[in-house]
This record gives sequence, C-alpha cells and structure tokens, in this order.
Amino acid sequence: MLEFGTGALQLTPPGLRNFYQWHAVSSSSYGYAIFTMPEEHPGWLRFRTARPDDIVVSLLDHVLWLDSQHPDGSHRSATVALAYAIRAFVTRASSTRHPTVSYPT
Repeated sequence: MLEFGTGALQLTPPGLRNFYQWHAVSSSSYGYAIFTMPEEHPGWLRFRTARPDDIVVSLLDHVLWLDSQHPDGSHRSATVALAYAIRAFVTRASSTRHPTVSYPT
C-alpha cells in the first residue's frame, strides 16, 4: 500500500483497481478525471508527488475550470491540456522554470 500526502498525483491505467483508506483524524480530499488514450503505455510512471514548481497541478486545475465554464473551444483546449499534463507527469518534465534563471519581465 502506498501512502499519499499533500500534492500526490496518481495515474491509473485502464483495468487496474484502486483502494483508498482515508486518514481517520485529518480531512482528505480527492479529485479525479476519467479519460481515454489512443494507445497503452505500460511503462509509464504511475505515482509521484508534485513539486512546488510543477505545471501538472496547474494544468489539471485549468482542465477543471474549462469543464465548469465552457468557454469557446473548451473541449479541444481541455483535451490538449490534459494530454500535455499526462505527458509532463510521466516524463517528469514538468518544472515551470529553473530557480536560478532570471526571466525578462
């Protein structure tokens, strides 16, 4: 059994089942998205904790916003954002910037 903390992310491939045991004292929250993919990727990373500079959480937040607000093109935008979030998750290429690099304003 894995123990998830704040910021934990999980990608569950089709056909696998999850079991959750909530902490008896502290509050817990859980969000999920169900999606299809054109092909299977058995070697993909399944669990990791998001870093403070991780774009995956922001992308998933944006997908939820698109789904709740439905601006023009929201379905296509959500599809692209979710696909990129998954790719960033599994490749661990999800930092937003290098902390020692200064960017022009």
